[in-house]
Amino acid sequence: MDLNTAKELIDEQFRPAKGLPIREVVSAGSENFIFRLGNDWTVRFPKNEAAALQLKKELAWLPVIAARMTVPVPIPYFTGAPNSKFPFQWAVFNWIDGRIYEPELLQRTDGAVAVMADFICSLWKIDAENGPGPGRQNNFRGQALIERDIETKSAINHLPSGYNKKTLGLIWEKASREKTWDQPPVWIHGDLHWGNIITLNDKINGIIDFGTLGVGDPAVDIMCAWILFSGEKRALFKQKLNVDDPTWIRAMGWALSFAVIALPYYLPKKHLLADIAVFTLENIMIDFAKYPVFN
Repeated sequence: MDLNTAKELIDEQFRPAKGLPIREVVSAGSENFIFRLGNDWTVRFPKNEAAALQLKKELAWLPVIAARMTVPVPIPYFTGAPNSKFPFQWAVFNWIDGRIYEPELLQRTDGAVAVMADFICSLWKIDAENGPGPGRQNNFRGQALIERDIETKSAINHLPSGYNKKTLGLIWEKASREKTWDQPPVWIHGDLHWGNIITLNDKINGIIDFGTLGVGDPAVDIMCAWILFSGEKRALFKQKLNVDDPTWIRAMGWALSFAVIALPYYLPKKHLLADIAVFTLENIMIDFAKYPVFN
């Protein structure tokens, strides 16, 4: 999807865009072509069928979710139809101002810990009875952790030299066999990493990319404890969420699985997700010695 094609599609179908400037947005994601339209809108074009399924789900559920959120989130404003120029449905959302999250933000304020805990808790409070469960439409986020066993073990074995694969394997064995979530499923964002958290003036100003939205095990979102926070901030986050130890250990397992799968793939590309994976694994190794269940 190039800029000219995007402009043609928008001009043809979205009349309020007439005469507005449009530019491509560099994103940490890999599922959509993203453009900023004027000052108020962002436009997403799915790159493949899986991303199109995610967008379809977001269009159905984000208006429901957004009304209950404690921070700004994308709200669909217009849905574009596929045609001879583009094979998938596409959409216009509100623009959320700011830049992507940086771990250094936590050195300046405790506010990010409270904001993320409140955001996750607000998701849990929404009725999840009819929400979409884990599947292709959300990269299976929220499934039982043990179902990621084969791909996670393989990824650990393919980590770059310098990583303690034996220790990471031990952590995975414990986490993946921890007590499963036996309560009703809850709403999850599913992808709370740096690239999906927008900051402005040293504060979190929005959370974007709900492509992995669904209902399932809350440990999936709690894994952001290792992705976003370090040291005492992580302990404060756990305290604010008030989660039990099995859920916390499963969350560490989710963080480990996320990081070891992402690192070998994104490191050669020098992609932001490689930096996120490195930071996450460092935090997991720091916590390893703190939990007697691993010793």
